[in-house]
Amino acid sequence: MSNDKKKRKLIIILAIVLVLINVIVFSILFLDLSKYIWPEKVTEEPEDDGYKLSSDGTINIDGVIYKLKEDNNYIVESCENSVTTVEILDNLNIKDTGVVNEIGENAFKDCTQITQIYIPSTITKINDYAFNNCKSLTTITIPYSVMEIGEACFTDCTSLTSIKVQVSSNYFSDQNGVLYDIDGKILYAYPYKKTDEAYVLSDMLESIEKNVFRGLEKLRSVALPKNLINLGESAFENCSNLENVYIPASVETIGENAFANCSENLTIYGEEGSYAETYANENGIPFKNLNEWPVSVNTEPTQNDNDTEENENSNEQINDENNNIEENDTNTVNEEDIVNNDTENTEDNTTRNIIEI
Repeated sequence: MSNDKKKRKLIIILAIVLVLINVIVFSILFLDLSKYIWPEKVTEEPEDDGYKLSSDGTINIDGVIYKLKEDNNYIVESCENSVTTVEILDNLNIKDTGVVNEIGENAFKDCTQITQIYIPSTITKINDYAFNNCKSLTTITIPYSVMEIGEACFTDCTSLTSIKVQVSSNYFSDQNGVLYDIDGKILYAYPYKKTDEAYVLSDMLESIEKNVFRGLEKLRSVALPKNLINLGESAFENCSNLENVYIPASVETIGENAFANCSENLTIYGEEGSYAETYANENGIPFKNLNEWPVSVNTEPTQNDNDTEENENSNEQINDENNNIEENDTNTVNEEDIVNNDTENTEDNTTRNIIEI
């Protein structure tokens, strides 16, 4: 009988063990008790459905490096050189953090294989040199949300044909693919690969920013608008074929290296006694009076639009004889005009604010 009891006890013990094993297996499979059995696995699971930042607050997503800022939003910090197409994210979906609202200084510098960059409407600021030397970038669109653009953002983007701005922007505009502020008073960037043979600068233009025409080797002649005040640093640097530049008397400042490494035949034209003459003399550049502007330069003559309207209105109010006299008087070149290059009489017409390529 004692043997039978021992067998029963053994059977009971084995049954209990089997039940316990089944309970444990069931718990692991269906109740996920593994996190209590192997607690180290907890750190491997994501805290939420988004991405996870590294210890320095950065994260690499598809070759683009984002960094968490003090305001809990993100800045695009840098990019891997191998990336060809970039779609900047608007939100990383990481708990208790904000949106991607800034592109950092030099963020895409030397990313020479990038051909396209999509900028979301959460971006409000693009810092200096953001796209410097993106040699394969062809076009780019600035969203309406951008309120600030740093200097020389598109320097050495040698494949860039057009810069577009969303029409709803209250801060920037594009005129035929050229980047201005909303009022057309500040010129930020001129695409290196723009194919126009000539481009008319905004009549409202007051400032040409740093590096705008830098390295544009095909540029030959420039007639700057009469309201221009500032010509930025290195604005025409390395324009190796630039020979003729008209600088109006309104210009007050010309930045360092504005005409460095231009053609050996570079000549500045302007008014005697103007800052343009002072600058030319200080930098060893030949200076000539605006009346000597070469007739061979292919700049398109026209009158200022406001002057034309005034003349048309006055022509309706006077007889033909007086009208002929008026035309002779008003067509004379004034102090702010460049001479006409299509006629022998250089005092008959004025030129547009044009760059000849």
